[in-house]
Amino acid sequence: MRFNPYGPGAKTVEGGRHIRELLAGRDLKKVCGVDYVMDFNDWLRKFDALLVANR
Repeated sequence: MRFNPYGPGAKTVEGGRHIRELLAGRDLKKVCGVDYVMDFNDWLRKFDALLVANR
């Protein structure tokens, strides 16, 4: 998982942090991407790791 490298980097990461705030406390089961569907908890672990890597 990675952020889009072609946009404004700082704003992209800031948007990711905002998405994480919106997800807090929600009971979600699946995440649908352009070409995948995966378990929300697996996706969230990867998303959190992405946010930590982009501090």
